[in-house]
Amino acid sequence: MDFATEKENNLREYCATSYYITTLLVDAYTFDNQSWNKLIFEKKADDTDIGWTLGYTLNLTNLIPTETPAR
Repeated sequence: MDFATEKENNLREYCATSYYITTLLVDAYTFDNQSWNKLIFEKKADDTDIGWTLGYTLNLTNLIPTETPAR
């Protein structure tokens, strides 16, 4: 595939975002092949932008240590 029009940093973000959404929908909300086609993605809820939720969650993951703290 040719990704020449996208910056490399954006591609990494798209990858992380798509993995997060897939994990949430499949593992947490238990969507399957039959219910998958019924999904509708919204950008606003009652005229309020809801895109901040993913950004906030990703920001919180930066607080998780990559290694177990020494005891």
